[in-house]
Amino acid sequence: MACDLYCPECGENLGKDTENDALAYCGTCGEEDIYNERGDTDDMEEEDVEKFNAMKRKRSRRRF
Repeated sequence: MACDLYCPECGENLGKDTENDALAYCGTCGEEDIYNERGDTDDMEEEDVEKFNAMKRKRSRRRF
């Protein structure tokens, strides 16, 4: 089930999480690299995919 994705900086609704890239961007405040676990990585550059995977690993370590 898709959920709304919000900017952590300004609270702007960015749309559905499944409709955004894995590293979303806020057009209102300019916040970049907003972590979106359910986002798409198909159209992202390799360095952005690596950045996303590093963020994902870091978050998974915090849970335990």
